[in-house]
Amino acid sequence: MDGISLVIRGENDAVLTDHFDALCVAGIGCDMSRSTGIEPGETVIITLERRGRYRELFDAYNINDARNRMEGQTDEAYCNMREVTAGDIREGRLYRGASPFDHDFGRVGLMDEYIRKHDIGAVLDLSDSREWLAERSDLPDHTRAMIAQGRVVACPIGVDFQDPKAMQAIGAGLADLTKSEGPWLVNCSLGRDRTGVVCALLEALCGATYDGIVQDYMASYDQLHSIDMNPDSLQYRLFKARIDEQLAAIFGIEVGDLPGADLRLETRDYLTRCGMTETQIDALERSLTAP
Repeated sequence: MDGISLVIRGENDAVLTDHFDALCVAGIGCDMSRSTGIEPGETVIITLERRGRYRELFDAYNINDARNRMEGQTDEAYCNMREVTAGDIREGRLYRGASPFDHDFGRVGLMDEYIRKHDIGAVLDLSDSREWLAERSDLPDHTRAMIAQGRVVACPIGVDFQDPKAMQAIGAGLADLTKSEGPWLVNCSLGRDRTGVVCALLEALCGATYDGIVQDYMASYDQLHSIDMNPDSLQYRLFKARIDEQLAAIFGIEVGDLPGADLRLETRDYLTRCGMTETQIDALERSLTAP
């Protein structure tokens, strides 16, 4: 048996029995082995304590699949593409969006148009390796030319920004980016989570406020999923928690301390831990803010 034998019981009988390596219940994912110490081959019985207890959470997490285009959704919203100007970042310097390279996400053509429209000089790709990009022969001519000319910086990372390999990749990727003329585009698969965190760091480095960083991060959930953008709504608070938890972990502080923290100083410290020198960090900030 490779996975964990899982039995979920309702009020009377088992309602689900299967083998899993990971579990997702009511939109809340968890790695069973890591979080509970349960080993593969063991049987786990989960009993539902109260009917409908997590229905509100389930409904809040039940958002549009970003792979599907919503009725009336603009090209910009569908590709989650927009300019980033939080803090002291000057207009026409930094953009973000979905993958211009991966046809699985269906935005390649539209992203190519966006790149040409804004005369993007270099791309920081948080999804793909240099080797994978070099093999792409099914891309628009302009996008393929950017890869061939070395104007796409491959920086493949996961969502753990404290992982040493990810930190090394981020430091090297941002340092390489400063060697290219802007404007710059940052992308991952959908331009949402990994892109959102990296853009948050760049915004913080350039003096953005906590509220400004959150506003830019949450714009992705509005564009891709059309969530309830009322800050008091459960749906908004659930997805806002993602950037809060990421930044708190990256900076080593409590979530509640984020609004009053010196985010520029915290970001400089993090980028130093990612292997960047003070000179490289200064060059990165200057590239985004200088006239």
